[in-house]
Amino acid sequence: MQLLSTLDQFFPCLKTVCIQTGVNSIWSFSTFYDALRIFGAKVERADVDIHMRDPDLTDSFDSCLDFSSASLKVLMTSLISMPGKVPLSSTLTFYPCLVELNIEIMGLIEIVIILDKYPTLRLLSLSLARVCLSKQSNHNHNPHILRRFEVNRIETNTEVFRYISFRCKQLSFLKLGDVDLRASEFTENGEILIGMPYSQLDKLIVCSIRETTKLIKFYAVIQEDNTGVNQSDSDNQEQKTRSNWYHIYLDDTGEIKRSLAWELGKQGIEYFQRSYRDALSSTYDDNSHTVFDDIVNYYEPKEAWKADIAFGVFVLSFKSVQRYCIDKEILYGAHYDYSEN
Repeated sequence: MQLLSTLDQFFPCLKTVCIQTGVNSIWSFSTFYDALRIFGAKVERADVDIHMRDPDLTDSFDSCLDFSSASLKVLMTSLISMPGKVPLSSTLTFYPCLVELNIEIMGLIEIVIILDKYPTLRLLSLSLARVCLSKQSNHNHNPHILRRFEVNRIETNTEVFRYISFRCKQLSFLKLGDVDLRASEFTENGEILIGMPYSQLDKLIVCSIRETTKLIKFYAVIQEDNTGVNQSDSDNQEQKTRSNWYHIYLDDTGEIKRSLAWELGKQGIEYFQRSYRDALSSTYDDNSHTVFDDIVNYYEPKEAWKADIAFGVFVLSFKSVQRYCIDKEILYGAHYDYSEN
């Protein structure tokens, strides 16, 4: 630090920082952050990869994210394991100008705290985490300007998405990948519903939704777009509600096996709704137990679609969605370029 203090400037054009830490080197980064503050470096983008497992290193974790709160706009952080049982959302520094936050952590994240702490956030991406609303009894419902919400390999519940829909009415992009939901959220009709009645999405991407270890293979997208419709006119009201059901199956006709989606017609939807309870009970019959084990985590050919009814249906309900893709297949609207992610 004495050597740095002899300099007139310390990287005056520094805007982006990429750091990888370990348990043995974690303390040395305090010198780096001290230099940033002393010379007034205005870091706008930070990518911090933190490797530590010792529960006594909470203070060290905080020191790894010690940037100027006045300048930071993009923060990407990866953490193998959160020290102790404190939610990461409670320990993050307040950055009033932050517009993009990407977190990869094997720990708990409270979505209410994240939105409260970062009022200018436009993009929120969460991976590996357990995501809940908040441990607090009272949840802030002030409007938030979040536009993109992306989750991958997380455990969560449906109330998180309803809360985001209510609070973040400017949300236009939603991506759900490898999401684990609680079995208790299944209705008696075999549905797990993510209700986002205030959301008008431009793009929706969904793949690999699970209930514990069971892969859900039916998806339904419901759009309650009743803008400009007389609420007393029940006929028009019904016409404005769109419901599309899909089944994901294994396509092994080519050189590479892949999952594809096909849309159920009216008869297929009615068959699912009529047969779910019988299909659920039959999976626990001794004679069909082996078959049940075989298809729990894998897609089956299209002709076996009725056997997948026992796993239920994942229902997403929005005010509207312009285009969406389910399990990597474009099903509705214009082509979506994955490079945008």
